[in-house]
Amino acid sequence: MTITKNAQEDTQLVAYALDGDSGAFAELADRHASRLKRLLRAMLGNRPETDDLYQETVLRAYLNLDKLRDPARFGAWIYSIAVNLARTQRRTFSPEVAWESYPHAEPDGIQVSPEACLIQRETAIRIRRAVADLPEAEREAVVLVYLEGLPHQDVAHQLGASLSAVKVRVHRGRNRLRQVLMTEFGPQPGQNKKEIPMIKVFIHDVVTTLQETIPPAEEEKEKKHKILGRANRYSVVLLREESGTRVLPIWIGPFEADSIAVHIRQGEEIYHHRPLTFDLMKTLLALGRVQVHRADIHRLHEQVYYANLAIKTDDQETEIDCRPSDALNMAVRLGVPVFVASEIMDSQSRTLDERGNYVIDLEKPNREWISLLVD
Repeated sequence: MTITKNAQEDTQLVAYALDGDSGAFAELADRHASRLKRLLRAMLGNRPETDDLYQETVLRAYLNLDKLRDPARFGAWIYSIAVNLARTQRRTFSPEVAWESYPHAEPDGIQVSPEACLIQRETAIRIRRAVADLPEAEREAVVLVYLEGLPHQDVAHQLGASLSAVKVRVHRGRNRLRQVLMTEFGPQPGQNKKEIPMIKVFIHDVVTTLQETIPPAEEEKEKKHKILGRANRYSVVLLREESGTRVLPIWIGPFEADSIAVHIRQGEEIYHHRPLTFDLMKTLLALGRVQVHRADIHRLHEQVYYANLAIKTDDQETEIDCRPSDALNMAVRLGVPVFVASEIMDSQSRTLDERGNYVIDLEKPNREWISLLVD
């Protein structure tokens, strides 16, 4: 059996603590504090009792440290203490799973647009409700496996259950979540579109405003306004047909534009360690065993584009209505093809001029446009 570096360090600290070194136990507690607090918040919600239970967990671990049989498993042992205390406390109220306590926020330096914030908040509320409504045994297993990222064997040890029992609980919880999420995010009756000719496209470029064009006489006076914030920016995604040269420009929000660019340029200078909203959605789809196999931009009505994601589960296929910017963000992350209705491409696309450039009227004077994909 391979012992990880963290387990080796825990083993040493446990030995020092048993020899009377109080500082060693304090370091042990600090090493596992963040994970313990997240676990308790996930099981109990953001309640005043959560901090008290964390302190009680640490105290019980300190008083019973000499009963720990395998010091290398200190982490799993103290988590099991927290789980048991949370179970006892939870019998006195109906919990609200604190999904927001998990690190799925936007990367540092990227501000979320108000619209994206609203969508993310509504999505989080629905997911929180779905997780909270799971039977207790399934909820505990799902939280520990998918949110804490613990191996099934460690979860079995913490919950005092067999490995096979944990796998069954995770499987059942995942299936329940899939059904709930399909109901929450599935299409409304009558939304399925008729079969129409589609053209396969790819993201040719994403362009955005960098700054206003300032008259020379006012350049110094207006220097502080040179770089625009996201609230004043405009962004356009250019979709090019795979078997031709036509390009379809679609206006999208700056947050969605940045998100597409971040993923396409991942591995270059634009890279973030914390997940974007769309990366979270990708994880949730995988958790529910929902497969997305294409993104369609199928309708244009009153200058508004409509899109959907074609998805498949174990027992059904359906389509989810969404904005084109959301469909494109999910498509680039999942590696699925994108299609545009041929009638939209015929009426709204742009073609190359005699110099080989696309002529696109972006209708925003006094703006300088740059590519987010090309340096």
